[in-house]
Amino acid sequence: MVGGLLLVAVLAGGVAAASSSLSSAGTSSSVAGASVVVNATVVPVRLIVVDEASVIREVWSNASGSEYTLQVRLGSRSGPDLPATDEVMAQYVSLASGIDWSVRGLAYVNQT
Repeated sequence: MVGGLLLVAVLAGGVAAASSSLSSAGTSSSVAGASVVVNATVVPVRLIVVDEASVIREVWSNASGSEYTLQVRLGSRSGPDLPATDEVMAQYVSLASGIDWSVRGLAYVNQT
């Protein structure tokens, strides 16, 4: 029996892929000419990071167009999800026109 493993990880704006070796009945073997095709779509997202007082600290983006998902998180990119409150949205709208949306990754940092 031949088994294999394909691991795909989507990271903030990128895709990484790796595959394991194939084995047969517990022994290693190689397959000449084998290939793996991975198709992935990176969803356009703008991520707002706020502090405990709901002040925007960072805005991360992989989207330059007008179609994207907006997410709000507490403390860091991996922090818990929060609702996009009127207070946060008012700050975002105020900041958005001054942000260079062609930048991928960290697009805005609150320096105060």
